[in-house]
Amino acid sequence: MSGRHAQNGDMIKDRSLPPFGSGSAGRLCAAFVGSWLLIGAAGPALGAECDYPPSGKAAAYKAPAAGTEISFEETTERAGKTKSRREIRFVAQANTGDEADWGLHRPDGGGYAIRIKRGLMALGTSRGFETSFGADALDPLWPLDGGRSIRFRAKIKLPDGMLYGAIVSFCVRRRETIKIAGTAYEALVVDKHELVSQGGERLPHDEVFTRFWYVPDLGIYLRRARAVYRTRQQVATQILQAVAIKR
Repeated sequence: MSGRHAQNGDMIKDRSLPPFGSGSAGRLCAAFVGSWLLIGAAGPALGAECDYPPSGKAAAYKAPAAGTEISFEETTERAGKTKSRREIRFVAQANTGDEADWGLHRPDGGGYAIRIKRGLMALGTSRGFETSFGADALDPLWPLDGGRSIRFRAKIKLPDGMLYGAIVSFCVRRRETIKIAGTAYEALVVDKHELVSQGGERLPHDEVFTRFWYVPDLGIYLRRARAVYRTRQQVATQILQAVAIKR
């Protein structure tokens, strides 16, 4: 498993956010967060306009404590129908600077390892997935607070060896309190947009919109909503929701 860093690339022209979708997974996510705005209703939040007000409580990165366990429920929807629902357990392992290794475990005994930079950007997995980008690409986003944004180029290698380039954008929207198993956590709502820029002709997607509910105290997100698009048509929605935490 590795996550190599390369040079930053040029910025690109902004693209508006399409609707998140109205299927069961989208409704499930809406139920989790009450009256949150669906990703598509946010407008060009990941473009030049990330003008959300700062909270005055900017959050520095804090590495997850080794041994932290977070149990998630993952729901994936394709073509308006729920195709899969499974449990995944994240277990924090070693930390190196702002990179943390997590073990992902399934009830059937399967799983893999993943390395995540600052709790938001996957660098690589033991399955052969790799992302490379500028070593300092995430720096302008920190400390996290409303209105902070970044944009950079990344190269992505899939487990089958396929390579493609993408423009990655992040925008910090606001602070929000979420409850997991009766415990309240202070989260920062962070949007991410990945736009395939080269080499993606054989990919099943060309854009991915992701919203994280990132908890600085844990060094990772407790909720993640993802909408996957191909030629401006939504092809999948994925919801990852924490249901239990052990520290």
